Amino acid sequence: MLDLVLVTAPGCRYCAHARALLDELSAEFALRWREVALDSDEGRDAATRWRPPFPPLLLADGSGGEAPLGHGRLSRRRLARQLTQHLADAGGERTVRR
Repeated sequence: MLDLVLVTAPGCRYCAHARALLDELSAEFALRWREVALDSDEGRDAATRWRPPFPPLLLADGSGGEAPLGHGRLSRRRLARQLTQHLADAGGERTVRR
């Protein structure tokens, strides 16, 4: 299972797109995701560390060892490739349901 953190800002249309995309990919990949507000302590820390030009910011493994997977309008194809690679590296299953 891959844990993701989505750092979002209020009124952000790319953030709404990212939420919908992650919901869709959650049916295909073994992943969990949670949302963090950009103006929260955790959101500010992530923005300071990774310096995305604009939200949202998507991070893999929100347990402190996170790595950025993307920002802004996320590409489904690119994110699916990244998730496949992360899960393969972790020895995890790709699919959750069929």
